Amino acid sequence: MDSNIYPGSTDSHTHILEMKDKGLDVDQLLSDVFSNGMEYILDASVNEENFSERLEYKKRFPGIFISAGIHPNDIKDIELQTNSIREQIQTGHVSAIGETGLDFHWDTVSAERQKEMFRVHIQLSKEFDLPLIVHNRLADKEILEVLKSEKASNGVIHCFSSNFHFVKKFVDLGFYISFAGNVTYKKSEEIREAVRHVPLDRILVETDAPYLAPQKKRGRLNYPGYIGYTIDCIADIFNLGADETAQLTTQNFLNLFHSREAIDGK
Repeated sequence: MDSNIYPGSTDSHTHILEMKDKGLDVDQLLSDVFSNGMEYILDASVNEENFSERLEYKKRFPGIFISAGIHPNDIKDIELQTNSIREQIQTGHVSAIGETGLDFHWDTVSAERQKEMFRVHIQLSKEFDLPLIVHNRLADKEILEVLKSEKASNGVIHCFSSNFHFVKKFVDLGFYISFAGNVTYKKSEEIREAVRHVPLDRILVETDAPYLAPQKKRGRLNYPGYIGYTIDCIADIFNLGADETAQLTTQNFLNLFHSREAIDGK
């Protein structure tokens, strides 16, 4: 696959095993992106399964960070899944909690169960001093309510897709904001307007691969090698160079996901 990677880039949110399930040769792709300038990739968890396989990728590629958590659509048995997350954190290889949050697009898990599991993740984040990765789909107000009630202030709102009113509220709570390929879409002016209201030291970029391929690659499976298209968009909004934006967002990533193991491993 072709790629667009600036030196020192970071993909702050991707799904390695979901790329693999879609038929991508992730072993080769990961080798290629790290050889072509990628600095770090965070493999975001959606459930408690396959942790050992995800950990193997981290061990093979020192630039990979991994999280532990349950996507709101993957909630089954809260107690059992919480115990699994805790065990994964205790391996010492986990750099974040999530992705967690609320998703009101699909009617698969009740809002109350989603909120219950979201609060569990927040408590784990505090207990282990690890940042949250927050998933938000059609739940701006409810996400804010839970974060405020639990006094959560450490994490990132991933794949931000709301307006500037809400981006300011999340930033004021202390959260970083991550933008994915959908910020490049022709009809995403509202998201691009939100970008303008985020301090430069709070911005991350991601692919959310294999989903949300950027505008120039729409219709294809996404992968970390396309991170440069999102960086281009952010750079244009702030009138910065793409290389500078790549380095800036990587430093922000390290400031949030402060894993000495991952940093020293480089």
